[in-house]
Amino acid sequence: MAKVFCEICGGSLVSSRYSTLYTCENCGMKYTRTKVRKMLSRGPRFRSATINDPSELEKWYVELDKHIGNENLKDAEDVAQRILEIDPEDEKAGAFLDSLIKMEKEFRVERGILVKYSGHDAELKIPGGIREIGTKAFMNNKDLKKIVIHEGVKSIGEECFSGCEALKEVVLPEKSLIFIGYRAFANCKDLKKIDLPDSVKFLGNYLFLNCSSLKNIHIPRRVPTIGKCAFKGCSSLEEIKIPRRVKGIGDNAFRDCKSLKKIGPLDEVMFLGENAFLGCDELEDISVPYRFMNNGWEKYESTYMAPPHDIL
Repeated sequence: MAKVFCEICGGSLVSSRYSTLYTCENCGMKYTRTKVRKMLSRGPRFRSATINDPSELEKWYVELDKHIGNENLKDAEDVAQRILEIDPEDEKAGAFLDSLIKMEKEFRVERGILVKYSGHDAELKIPGGIREIGTKAFMNNKDLKKIVIHEGVKSIGEECFSGCEALKEVVLPEKSLIFIGYRAFANCKDLKKIDLPDSVKFLGNYLFLNCSSLKNIHIPRRVPTIGKCAFKGCSSLEEIKIPRRVKGIGDNAFRDCKSLKKIGPLDEVMFLGENAFLGCDELEDISVPYRFMNNGWEKYESTYMAPPHDIL
């Protein structure tokens, strides 16, 4: 988005969370939102425009909707500025430019990577053009309750949403997402709804550590391992199915999942880490292959399942 500068000293204008006014970082001059819109609409790209026919607004509205739908924010900004040349008080174009100003203030984006979000929205949709969400981008955000991540995002970085204690719902892209990093959702104590798409190929260690409100989860069918402490402390988790492609379950992967009653077949699993099900007091009908008797399984023997009778 085009930056807006003070008419007095040329400093950058910034907005406050608690005010509708924009303030110059250099001299402190204040501008209203309407004034900032007008400053945008007479930007250098459109000084020579001579549009006077209000009937042309409908054509530009169609263009604006098309670019917004395609998440082409640069062209959408150009169209919105052209609409404001026709009608400086147009609510639709003005609202869109307001959202761009807000986005520029709250989102730090570098080469398609969302490096940091500094806003305070309870519900948020990741803006278009972002391919990756970087390490710790939302870490310890206390306001965020719901986030929607658009199609096209391929990676969620380490500790991205760690400590977002108010986060209840996450909507992930169904086709593009491949990687979710270490501790990405650790300590999201209110998280109740998240569907991991089958496009995901890697889940980091400690992924849902202490997500005590999470009841159900789908493990993507392409994931080869369930990492160390991935679901440790998910005390509300009741049931989970292990896809056939999963070959390893890490140390403490489901430790202290006190409500876990059923876990899918482990026939294809080649490695079972230490204390993987320790503290899962409600776990029933678990079938663990005998090969784990020499790979740490004896530590679970008294708690969960005795060896088959034919090998006693």
